[in-house]
Amino acid sequence: MNATRIKTILSVDLGIKTGLALFSENANLLWFWSHNFGNRTRLKKGVNNILFKISRKWELVLIVIEGSRDIGKIWRKKGIKLDVPVIYVSPERWRQDILGSRNLPTKDSKKMAALYARNIIIESGLSPPKLVNFDAAEAILIGLWGVKHFKTLFAQS
Repeated sequence: MNATRIKTILSVDLGIKTGLALFSENANLLWFWSHNFGNRTRLKKGVNNILFKISRKWELVLIVIEGSRDIGKIWRKKGIKLDVPVIYVSPERWRQDILGSRNLPTKDSKKMAALYARNIIIESGLSPPKLVNFDAAEAILIGLWGVKHFKTLFAQS
């Protein structure tokens, strides 16, 4: 018997220090993580490993990324290989849509993101850390933005 795999969206706050979050089609946060890859070579290997592990367990239907387009090319190439669309979103866009604030100073928006992400972690039934890392927090909110804006991808795949 072939079990249907959960369809997911991966969100990435790009950088050598990267935040990641994986959401199911019903906007449930499955996991979140941040990691400092240290350099581009380790980042490339890390991207391969992350996408391989996700694809073994879940059906990845979209990757939403925010940050450096240069680093984003690494994710985009892998997405193309896996036939998974990759969408770039600006920080101003997702912050306006999710936090209702486009022009807050970066420090304030990161604090808001961490508080909101903590609530999402708790609502999803995951154990929240004492402090939510800013990279992971932003990845969680980028993922929430992606789930809200690309619901139709879940029905199509």
